[in-house]
Amino acid sequence: MPRTAIYVEAGSKRAFAVAVEWPGWSRAGRNEEEAIAALLAYGDRYAGVVRGVAPFSSPKDASGFEVVKRLKGDATTDFGAPSAKSPMDAALIGAVELERLAKLLAACWTAFDRATKAARGLELRTGPRGGGRDLEKMSAHVMDAEKMYLTALGARAPKATAATTTR
Repeated sequence: MPRTAIYVEAGSKRAFAVAVEWPGWSRAGRNEEEAIAALLAYGDRYAGVVRGVAPFSSPKDASGFEVVKRLKGDATTDFGAPSAKSPMDAALIGAVELERLAKLLAACWTAFDRATKAARGLELRTGPRGGGRDLEKMSAHVMDAEKMYLTALGARAPKATAATTTR
């Protein structure tokens, strides 16, 4: 079975393992090994997100991953968000791959919308330092991050509509 290509972005306090061909499948840990272990642990959950969109199977153990690139992280990485630009993200892709990636991204947003809807009205756990978690603020944070990523890609976020502001 072919190994799943990943890259690792590592700062001084945190690392991210990111699946090259599977948008949205990225996890963090205190170091490379923990990030890869977290990615592996979330494989079945990701499989549920992309089921019916593209054939996907998570590796059974960490040997099923191949680290194809290691990137130096920065303060943003250590804060808890991936920020390094992978050269693989700049590679040209064909129409078939673009369509596959668009479908996977749509499946990820659908899963996000489902989770947000299911969490409405529930009391969410407090954060690690005692701070509360607010569904609307978390959703807005995700949307703001996406706008930042779009800008980094040279695009603009679409104007807000009722559908995009109720995520």
